Amino acid sequence: LSICPEVILYLSLISFKTGTIALVVHDAAEIIESESSAKIKILALMLKGKALYEQGAMSADKITESIKVFDQILSISNLRVTDRNEAVFRKAKSYEFIAQNTKSLELYYQILTAPRPPLSQNEQPEMNWHFKAGFECIRILTKRGTSQDLRAAIIISDQLSEMKGPRSQEAKAISERLKLENFIWDD
Repeated sequence: LSICPEVILYLSLISFKTGTIALVVHDAAEIIESESSAKIKILALMLKGKALYEQGAMSADKITESIKVFDQILSISNLRVTDRNEAVFRKAKSYEFIAQNTKSLELYYQILTAPRPPLSQNEQPEMNWHFKAGFECIRILTKRGTSQDLRAAIIISDQLSEMKGPRSQEAKAISERLKLENFIWDD
């Protein structure tokens, strides 16, 4: 009896949400090796990377594996912007988990500065991962706390606040708070 990859993916997602992570890694690998569509394989790879990241608390090797899975996603040609940004974001989170904050910051910044390719048919501009990456940059930079890092965090906050997005107002509030708390004024 053969189960279609979409069903296996759906069951893996349920397993992920219920905490049966080892099963997710196995099932995702099965989908990746199948003759599934690129879309299904990308979803399976993303789920596998997330599952390995979740297992990272048990073993740093799992984080390294998750980074490889996200790299595998990024090597796929004609990747949608949303999938690319999610893979870069999750790769950055993986690096942050193993205390490589500079590498994480570089990856988050990659999302913020990536050229905007033409959208494929019916594709909306990607804002979710863009804003998440921006807020992660701000968090890391403010945690570092140097004058240069705080100024960079303010610049990123200002850029996010100028975009038409769901978290623009939040970014504006962060920029204003950072300026006030650190006595940094616009030149």
